[in-house]
Amino acid sequence: MKLLLENYLGMLCRTIKYHPAEGRSYWLVNGQEIDCGRCTHGARRIVDAFGGRVVGYAHADDSRVKISPHGHDFALVPDVATGDVWLVDWWAAHFANESEHDLLHCTRSAALIHELYGPEASWETVYSRQPNATLPHNGCPVCAGNVYGRVQVALHYADSGLIAKCKRELKNLLQLTAPTQPRPGA
Repeated sequence: MKLLLENYLGMLCRTIKYHPAEGRSYWLVNGQEIDCGRCTHGARRIVDAFGGRVVGYAHADDSRVKISPHGHDFALVPDVATGDVWLVDWWAAHFANESEHDLLHCTRSAALIHELYGPEASWETVYSRQPNATLPHNGCPVCAGNVYGRVQVALHYADSGLIAKCKRELKNLLQLTAPTQPRPGA
C-alpha cells in the first residue's frame, strides 16, 4: 500500500500545470482545472483514488498543531488488507512545504501525527469514499475493476512468483490517473 500511495503522490507532483496569467498551479482532470493550492483538493484526489476520508481542522489559531494552524485538510487512507491507516498529506509536503512527511503510518507515527496535526478528536470528516471505489477498468480479466481488486491481484501474483502474468495490470494500476499522452504518429 505504501508503494502505491508513494507512486500516486509522485504522479500528483508530475502532473501539476501552472497558469501564469492567474499565478496559480492546478491539475487538469477530465478537462477541469483543479486548484493545487487548496489542501482539500489534493486530499480529495487521494481519497477518490484509494478510498478513505478527507479530514481536517478549522481553528482560528491553534497552538496544538504545527501544520497550517489556521485550518487544514488531509487524507486518511485505510489499507483493507492489513487494517492499517495512512495519513496522506500531499499539500503540506509538496505544495506548501510545511512538512517533510507526505505519508505517515497512523499507528507507528501516532506521536508525530499528534504533534503535527493536533488531537484526532479535533478532526472533522469533510469527505469520504469507500475503499473499493470503482475506477476506470482496463479490461483485465483477473481484476475486480477497482483499485483494491487490482492491488490485491498484483500483490497475490508478486507473492506467488507469477509477477509476469500481472505485470501489465500492475503497470496500469500505477498509471490509472496519469494523463494519457498520444503516441507520436497516432
